Amino acid sequence: MIDHIIPLIITASVFLGIDLLWLSLAHPIYKKYLGSLLQTPPNWKAASVLYVGLVIGMMVFVIYPCIAIKSVGSAYQLGGLYGLVTYMTYQLTNYATLKDWPLIVVIMDIVWGGIACSSAASITTWFLLRLIG
Repeated sequence: MIDHIIPLIITASVFLGIDLLWLSLAHPIYKKYLGSLLQTPPNWKAASVLYVGLVIGMMVFVIYPCIAIKSVGSAYQLGGLYGLVTYMTYQLTNYATLKDWPLIVVIMDIVWGGIACSSAASITTWFLLRLIG
């Protein structure tokens, strides 16, 4: 269990840092298109569970396999795919089931998911490979 704590902290820190930067920059866009749907302040308990799940998924499906093969490039590619699929699941569910869910938000978030997870997975994999030798 202890062997997973440091990678978990590193992965969570990198991913959260990248995503918070994005959320601060993109907030005006979300506010414009989602307006009254935005919860202020956010539900931090739900957000925490979401981030823990995303990070654990990224570690299991991307980072650990890429550390095993010592490939930052694979982490970049698989991280991007992981992000596209996870963010696509959320956004396309909203687009399919919620009236007037904006297509621009769907596209923007799916692209962001690929970028965020690709970046976080490759940075974390690079760092952990240096750390473990």
